[in-house]
Amino acid sequence: MRVGIDGRALRAARERRGVAVYLEVLLAELARLFPDDEFRVFVPGEPRAGALPRAPNVVLARGRRPGTLMNATAALAGRPRLDRLLGRPDLVWAPTVAPLAMSGETPLVLTVLDLSFAHRPRDFSAYARLWHRLSRPA
Repeated sequence: MRVGIDGRALRAARERRGVAVYLEVLLAELARLFPDDEFRVFVPGEPRAGALPRAPNVVLARGRRPGTLMNATAALAGRPRLDRLLGRPDLVWAPTVAPLAMSGETPLVLTVLDLSFAHRPRDFSAYARLWHRLSRPA
């Protein structure tokens, strides 16, 4: 099976936060437990040093556009489609709620770590509220 992964949290330009730690650890375990599967990880720009496991079944799919530009165009124009950037995998895993565009035929697995953005939006900045609205988690 070919699994596409939204690895934007692994960009070198970002600080290592909860989603990145979760993604790094789970990806390493998936690669170890399922050596016959291929895990294609999309990262715009350079991934943070050590973010990707050194495993033959983990492949980096590097994006040319800056992450912020990709987020905006995905949310507003429905392009670029993540599954196409990943070479049309069997399914795509998004480890967090974020703006992304997908083709209709590719299954998407979305991990929602918490729903605080939905239950307590006033606790978030205007930018964060806009981010979650553009992500369309529903």
